[in-house]
Amino acid sequence: MKKSYIISSIILAACMAAHLMLSDISDGWRPAYDIVMKWLNFSILTYLLVRFGKEPVMNFLHHQKEVVEEEIGELEEAKKQVTTELEETRNLVEDSKAHISSIQERIVSQGEKEKERIIEEAKNQSRLMIKGAKKKISSNILQAKSDFRSELIDKAIALSLEFLPKEITENDRQIMLNNFIASLK
Repeated sequence: MKKSYIISSIILAACMAAHLMLSDISDGWRPAYDIVMKWLNFSILTYLLVRFGKEPVMNFLHHQKEVVEEEIGELEEAKKQVTTELEETRNLVEDSKAHISSIQERIVSQGEKEKERIIEEAKNQSRLMIKGAKKKISSNILQAKSDFRSELIDKAIALSLEFLPKEITENDRQIMLNNFIASLK
């Protein structure tokens, strides 16, 4: 403490001496005196701050250093936590992407299977419909043939009843009667 006071006094004296030597005496003694007093006041203030304020200022600065170090530590810890959470979130996103991709693949494969099943079912149904239609057509054709035969026979009988009595003679009737009796025996 004394060394710093002695050094600051020597520096002050040297500055004052240099100023006095370099100043012009024609201006008077007052400007030089003001400068010397400013330096003297500055030296006293410096001595008082160093003598009485050094320990509280140092304690304050040490305390501020500790507070700042604690804040930095807390911020670094928060940064580590956020970094960890960010990495976990990234991993979750990657896992989610893989999971979504597998779900999409499964849905697509299920869709393809369902599509194939529907197509096969439609083919079976169309085969059954074609078979049913063919049977119905065959049945309709047989029915139409039968109806046509019945109508043809009815028309033939009607025509024969209309024309045969005129064409059949007594002799023809006798031959038919003999044939009928022979078929009964």
